[in-house]
Amino acid sequence: MSRRQPGKWRDESGSFTIEASLVLPVVLVVTALLLFLCLYIYQKSMLAQASAARPSARHISGTTAIKRHAPDPWSKDCMIHCIGG
Repeated sequence: MSRRQPGKWRDESGSFTIEASLVLPVVLVVTALLLFLCLYIYQKSMLAQASAARPSARHISGTTAIKRHAPDPWSKDCMIHCIGG
């Protein structure tokens, strides 16, 4: 049997619970931050790749202007056509 001395904390039962409750949130926050960092780097690299591919696509198509597939809704031709006037 363990001998207890009055006024001193000698019992270590429950110390793992206290340590785990302090360490687990730190581990979860670090894991989430690493995940967000990886997603940020991935998005940044995809954006750089897309912007690098755009000039070569324009070169292949032989034009420097971006072609619009839909007419401008504020142009005179579209208003006449859409309204029917």
